[in-house]
Amino acid sequence: MWLVLGAIAGFGVGFLVTPVLARRQPTGKATLRPADGAEPAARRLDEMIEAARAAALRIRVRPDGFDVLEQPPAFRDHAIGLHVHDAARVTLSSIKITDTGSYDLIFTAVLALVPLFGPITLVATDGEIYRVDGTQNHHDLRSERAGRVTAKLRDVMSRLR
Repeated sequence: MWLVLGAIAGFGVGFLVTPVLARRQPTGKATLRPADGAEPAARRLDEMIEAARAAALRIRVRPDGFDVLEQPPAFRDHAIGLHVHDAARVTLSSIKITDTGSYDLIFTAVLALVPLFGPITLVATDGEIYRVDGTQNHHDLRSERAGRVTAKLRDVMSRLR
């Protein structure tokens, strides 16, 4: 009997929560924009690669960009790719970021680009906007994201009451 009641309650909660969560699904790929509005001077791909190496990132170089890999290496490497169309003229808006489930890698990659491009606005895959200017480290950005996710979950839970 408890099993049946539990199944009914689970179905009911799922039925009520699904429309709320569906509005908060990822909107697409992460994008980068200049934080101050004006596009900084274009850079070369090799400068981006050097900035990633200077930040001690584990990278895999590709002809059209590079991948940032997890550190330390996991059993199965997770990576985020940063790709460009023109290796001689790279702007923030021209950098394409491959889909990834890891915000850690997105924050790591964007922090490495701050010395080149200055403050950066990261529009994450879930639509959240982060200002990355080098004043916050990787841990601070992760904590900010955790706070935002917690606030969203509290909002959802308050609607269920």
